[in-house]
Amino acid sequence: MRTFRWSRGECHFPGWYWAATTGLHVSFESWLERDRLLLMDFDPSVVGIGSQPFWLHWHDGERERRHAPDYFVRRADGSAVVVDVRADDRIEPKDAEAFEVMRLLCAQAGWRFERLGTPDAVLLANVRCFRATGTHGVCTTRRLPGSGRSSQPRDLSWWGQRPPGIGC
Repeated sequence: MRTFRWSRGECHFPGWYWAATTGLHVSFESWLERDRLLLMDFDPSVVGIGSQPFWLHWHDGERERRHAPDYFVRRADGSAVVVDVRADDRIEPKDAEAFEVMRLLCAQAGWRFERLGTPDAVLLANVRCFRATGTHGVCTTRRLPGSGRSSQPRDLSWWGQRPPGIGC
């Protein structure tokens, strides 16, 4: 795993997010990564999330290159997804090349690769609201063994009535 540091005066916002999916803290290096991490944690098909999981080293024909993807995600069906988070307007040619190399490597390993950008604002606001109220995942009541997820739907008819003391 790649470790990350933060220093005073830096222009990014790293931190730790407590993931209900794993019951562990997962690191992020930007608010965009944090937002994507929140959405992954809310996704019922996700059962594991690891941050900065490995370094990929390659030679691009001129020089040695390296890249650490942002997340490694394990899904309930056993499949794996390597995730890089970058806003569409912040992808430089060297980043595009790194993402393509990562996509090819993942295909060889039998994994999926996803480059995720800025999430839909309404979706993110709704998930943040659920997270703030302690309602996680698919809003269920019975836990699946070892997954931290539940399997039976919960009645959310109260949602439009907003319980006392809960605000979004």
